[in-house]
Amino acid sequence: MVEEENEEGVWEGRVRLTDWGIIAPGEGGNKVASLFFSTRNNVAIAKRILLINTAEADILKAAKAVSERVKSEKAKVLLTDIMSNNKEIFGKGRGAGNFWPEGENSIKEDFDGDETVRRRIDMVGLSACPAVCDIFTLGGGTGCGSGPYIIYRTKKDEITMGKHFAIAIWPEIRDGGQRHFNAIDGLSRLLKYEDEQNADLIILISNEYLAKSISEDKVKGKEDRYFQMNNVIADLQELMIAPGRSESDVTIEISDYTTWPAALGVYHAVPCLSMGNDVELIEIEAALNDAVSKALFPMDAKTATMVWAIFRVPQDYYGVDEFEPEKIHEIFDNWAEQHIIGKVKYVAVTYDRNLKETFDVLLLLGGPTIDISKSYQMYNWFKKTLSRGSENIILPGRGGKIILPVKTLDTLEKNLNNYLRHTEEVQKQETLGEEEL
Repeated sequence: MVEEENEEGVWEGRVRLTDWGIIAPGEGGNKVASLFFSTRNNVAIAKRILLINTAEADILKAAKAVSERVKSEKAKVLLTDIMSNNKEIFGKGRGAGNFWPEGENSIKEDFDGDETVRRRIDMVGLSACPAVCDIFTLGGGTGCGSGPYIIYRTKKDEITMGKHFAIAIWPEIRDGGQRHFNAIDGLSRLLKYEDEQNADLIILISNEYLAKSISEDKVKGKEDRYFQMNNVIADLQELMIAPGRSESDVTIEISDYTTWPAALGVYHAVPCLSMGNDVELIEIEAALNDAVSKALFPMDAKTATMVWAIFRVPQDYYGVDEFEPEKIHEIFDNWAEQHIIGKVKYVAVTYDRNLKETFDVLLLLGGPTIDISKSYQMYNWFKKTLSRGSENIILPGRGGKIILPVKTLDTLEKNLNNYLRHTEEVQKQETLGEEEL
């Protein structure tokens, strides 16, 4: 018998699922998305996933890196499935190299020409999703170049109807000036494109801070290190989409992730994760402090203007003692009063049948002061090394010279600096509000 939906949007016997999807351009995004899809097998995502790249070899390389490290045969089958049905190549097959303009030019050619990516987005069921996670690294050419443009174009052309959450992965300082040149421009284009807000929420993750979150003594080589780092991102994503399912006391709707950021004009967030806390030994407040100490991007947590908190607990502990909804809200409200300036707070408690004696916490701190000063230094140093005329900067690309107008670069710098200044103004208003109280 097919269940029917009632007027409250609830299926008989369970809360209706919120549909999510994933678009992952570039090798870094390909690895994270394929790992998440094959190991979490989350019904909120189902098969609404698309891996795209400018080179077939890079997608296959990403799949191989995951396949070699996952243990279950089911995961390997799922990987084979998405490699057959959920990938797309765009551009001229030459790859994008390491400059974002090459990746952006390639995806523009696709949207204005063959439209293979546009059609594939519809084919895998992403068009009508209320929420799409766009996952990519900001240091390279393919993901950083195509990711912000895909968000902009799919929203502008109404190819996708839902909100876009960009999980943007920042390069390590040791990666060099070219990577940070891409990252600074990538962040600017995620924030604003063609004079409009682009991504609805940008979740910033630093590879440097990700590396600190794993136990190096258990790492077996470079690829295993990145695999474990990507597992942390998968944990973040799993927790973020947990509200909206039946295993949740309170539903954080998609609009709850986007309404206040849009209203404040401050729509970046930093994730903080605390995993595997012993239910009997670790208090909730201690887990919250631990999460902030493990923030995945350099920032000043106190300056956060909003926060989303998601707790995942064992089923047997769900709604009991500290994890009773009113109690956990009280504990979290008291903690937030002491640790952030913002008054916008959302809380959800979810349960997992596989957890036995531990609980996990995800904090998304919205609008904190982020520290990208070192990246800016490397950006400026690298920019000085480029061949620069009065109107254009010439970049070496795989398909020949890439022309980047000086005006474009100036606009990107201006947009990012204006956004950071606006963020500071919002924080000042929040602080004044606190003092009045």
